[in-house]
Amino acid sequence: ATACEIVGVQVVLFRRSRAASVAVSSTAADTVLSAAAVV
Repeated sequence: ATACEIVGVQVVLFRRSRAASVAVSSTAADTVLSAAAVV
C-alpha cells in the first residue's frame, strides 16, 4: 500500500469513529430531553 492509501484509510476510519460518537451523544441528548419533558 502506498502512503496515500494508508492516509486515506486512516481518514475514513477517523470520520467513521467521529460520526459514531456524534450519533451516540446526540441520541443520549435526545433521551435526556425526552425524559425531562416527561417529568
